[in-house]
Amino acid sequence: MKNCKSLPLFYDANSKAWMTADIWEKTFRRWDLNFSKQKRKVALIADNCTAHCTIDGLKSIELVFLPPNSTCVLQPLGQGYL
Repeated sequence: MKNCKSLPLFYDANSKAWMTADIWEKTFRRWDLNFSKQKRKVALIADNCTAHCTIDGLKSIELVFLPPNSTCVLQPLGQGYL
C-alpha cells in the first residue's frame, strides 16, 4: 500500500455521518451503472429508514423494502451482508 495513491472505491459522507437520501441515490446509481456494464441483476433488501427512498430508472437493481416496524423482529439477522 506504500505506492498506492488511491483505492478503487467511492466514498461519500455528510457532516453528521448520517445516511441521506442524496447519498443513498448517488450510491445506487453508481452501483446500477456498474452492474449494468457487467450484465448483472441484483436485489437489495433495505429497511424503512427515511433516507432509503425509492429510486426510479434503475436497470440492474431491484430495491425491496422491509415492512414498517419490522426492525425489532429482524434485528438478530443484522449480522452482516448476505
